[in-house]
Amino acid sequence: MNNEHEDMLDQRGPMRELPKDVAETLDFWLHHKFKWWRLHYGLGVAALLCSVTVASGPKFEHLFSAGPLILDILAWISAICIALVTFLMPTRRARAYVAASRVLSDARNRYINDPNYPLKKLLDAVKEGEDIIERSDPI
Repeated sequence: MNNEHEDMLDQRGPMRELPKDVAETLDFWLHHKFKWWRLHYGLGVAALLCSVTVASGPKFEHLFSAGPLILDILAWISAICIALVTFLMPTRRARAYVAASRVLSDARNRYINDPNYPLKKLLDAVKEGEDIIERSDPI
């Protein structure tokens, strides 16, 4: 089966080299996509755990030597996490990086595999991705 696959690759012809700056841009976008998703879920889970603990305060109060002070701190942590999720909009930004990387990944695949696919279209995909990311900025 590997021989059939290798034969298909041989018939396709040589693949073009992707320009270094385009490859670096795509890697950068993929890194930021995961960064924003981690921030979204990290803050969300922290807020959830803190708020559930505070809401169940009387049941957990005996576990904490500082008692109400710990619950007050957890309430503030929850509020700060929710505020950060609200103002930073990590989901919106992550989705923008996902969309941008999909546009560029598609153009990259076409550029590498189709010798008739022009460099200009690849660079246009970079610009389109940058526009998508820029529109996600809440500021």
